[in-house]
Amino acid sequence: MYQKIEKLLHIPQMLRDKYQKNESFNLFKVLRGSSDEVRLHSRFIAELLDPKGSHGLGTEFLSYFVSEILGQKNFDVESAFVQKEWNDIDVLIRNQQGQAIIIENKIYAADQDNQLNRYFNIVNDLKFEAKNINIIYLTLDGRNASKQSLEGIPESILKDNYRKISYKFDITNWLQFCRKGAVEYPELRESITQYLNLIAELTHTNQSAVFMKELEVWFEKELTNGQPIELLDAITAAKDNYHAKQIDFLREAILSRLDGLELNIEESTCNLFDCINFVAKNDSFEIWVYPFYGIEKLQVGFICNHGASYISVWCSQKDDKEIYDAAHNAITCGVQSSYYRMNRSSVGWKYLSDPIVLSESTDKNLRKLSDHNYLNSLSESIALELKTLVMILNEDRELKSLF
Repeated sequence: MYQKIEKLLHIPQMLRDKYQKNESFNLFKVLRGSSDEVRLHSRFIAELLDPKGSHGLGTEFLSYFVSEILGQKNFDVESAFVQKEWNDIDVLIRNQQGQAIIIENKIYAADQDNQLNRYFNIVNDLKFEAKNINIIYLTLDGRNASKQSLEGIPESILKDNYRKISYKFDITNWLQFCRKGAVEYPELRESITQYLNLIAELTHTNQSAVFMKELEVWFEKELTNGQPIELLDAITAAKDNYHAKQIDFLREAILSRLDGLELNIEESTCNLFDCINFVAKNDSFEIWVYPFYGIEKLQVGFICNHGASYISVWCSQKDDKEIYDAAHNAITCGVQSSYYRMNRSSVGWKYLSDPIVLSESTDKNLRKLSDHNYLNSLSESIALELKTLVMILNEDRELKSLF
């Protein structure tokens, strides 16, 4: 059995060693986490789209993006201007003809409740007619926005003015056009090239074309010769199980450091089976605790879903507005002032400072997760964030008076 597995893996490894390039220096990865939606991706894309951007090429990049990527042939780019992170909208393009394009950028983060509907209403309130507002949902693979994010947007707008696009195809296509336009500007051209390389890594399209072609030829040959190709499925399953065990180790390490806090068992990832579903089925990994014993209306948690890991304080703004407001004041007035992001069910949240994507089964990721010293250090950091939040909420007089 082991000889068959070694044979299956030997040729692909030889081909990879022959055709794949070593990972090169990438300034974007050095300066920002590769999945930083706002501070890296949205800002870089907005800068290229901006007719007054530092690229100095006017409307060239914007024009191609609007007409060829979005299919908006009648959008006036000559009077357009681009805003970054305006009213929480990642990228907003609008012009003097009353036309607007909202771009919501999602690398790994989950949708917020009513998010796209809220952005649509914000722009609509600026006297932009609904029919002139376009909503673009940008993800790595072109997936659809969640129902809770789209809820409330008129059906006519969803039918005619809503579009989902991907980094894998649409942004890559656009960036390749931009790079051609920047051929006489070496610094700009190199920046776009490095960003394209980063996108290829995030979308797992950075395999050498020659390598993939040779690998397909090898696969067909092995299949024709009657080799047990299904062993590759067994190897994948073994990898997933190994990955899940490392996540389960992290789970237990976090819980061991939360001794004395009341765990929300029903909503938390509780065992190895849950960890397997997290790895293999893209379920969420969550650990939730109650700051006040027996009070379920307010919770503090660590969540990982869609590749993003973050710390959150949960409370329903609709059902418990007094608690929601008091909890928000508590965490934004103290040392935890970095918890500035809010939605209707989150008092505040922030990304985990460690950029690792826990759900990703890449070689680099799995090697990192195999280091239990690293996992212990990560669990200590997560547990400390949770305990600090619990302490702040527990000590807030206004909040305590509500229970």
